Amino acid sequence: MSPCSVFMRSHAVCASPAPSDSDLREGFQNPSTAARTMVRWWWPGGDVTDEEISREPRLMEEAGIGGVEIQSFVIGPNPKPAPEVEARFDGFLSPE
Repeated sequence: MSPCSVFMRSHAVCASPAPSDSDLREGFQNPSTAARTMVRWWWPGGDVTDEEISREPRLMEEAGIGGVEIQSFVIGPNPKPAPEVEARFDGFLSPE
């Protein structure tokens, strides 16, 4: 038996039947969370409040977005932020 036929036989057993037209239509109209669009959310240095970090992902989920990758960065924010902004920067991911 050739390696190709071994491969074909082993994978043919694992194949599932083709979905019906109605299953395909349903899957496109109401995709699972894993199949939905995800977004990358850039945070300027952690300048975000607890309330906002809870609110915005909830709004994204309600809008049908499947997930969010949060990417924090420090380069670029105002080098002399207002005291309340600086406190949020310093408090981001702190053990407190």
